[in-house]
Amino acid sequence: MGNIFAVIKPIIHGVLKAVGMTSQMVEIEPGTTMHFWVPTETIHYHNPNNKLLNKPKPAVVFIHGFVSNGILTWLFQVLSLRISGADFAIYVPDLLFFGDSFTDRPERSTSFQVMFANRKEKTELLEALVVSDKDATIIPKYSQRIYLLCGDDDKIFNMAMSDNMKQKLGENATIEYIKKAGHLVQLERPCSYNHYLKKFLSYS
Repeated sequence: MGNIFAVIKPIIHGVLKAVGMTSQMVEIEPGTTMHFWVPTETIHYHNPNNKLLNKPKPAVVFIHGFVSNGILTWLFQVLSLRISGADFAIYVPDLLFFGDSFTDRPERSTSFQVMFANRKEKTELLEALVVSDKDATIIPKYSQRIYLLCGDDDKIFNMAMSDNMKQKLGENATIEYIKKAGHLVQLERPCSYNHYLKKFLSYS
């Protein structure tokens, strides 16, 4: 996987730059730096001569899970929104210890990184805990609109669990199932996922 990514990484970066995304390293505290893909135009907002200054776009932030990094997880969605000219500012971070985000702070460099060792085993453990925890509850009555996009063949969060989650999230939650898709629905069925994503964002 690492060798494959090393080969395609320059290609991905070139494509992202072509659609107006740029790579940024942000020091969030001394010794801790996070990597983001951001719209190229946003890095110029601080310029008082920039006409875009007073026209910020609504932000869409794509957060990745326990596998890979931000842009590999959400590449198809970023490209779709940018190419279609959707009126949103798209941000894709690499969470700490994923992708190009890192820390050298002593209180994190040992104990914190241990938490991320054996990612595959830890992910499987978390999945087992989630699936077996039938008594888990979610605080309802969210004021925000929530849109759940799920694969109908998801082996981790099956349809019964997803329906249950929707009910607990309250009346502002909507759910859509994408056929013939599993847990990584945005990668398995990107065209269908992007269709529903744009539909939801158009109502936001």
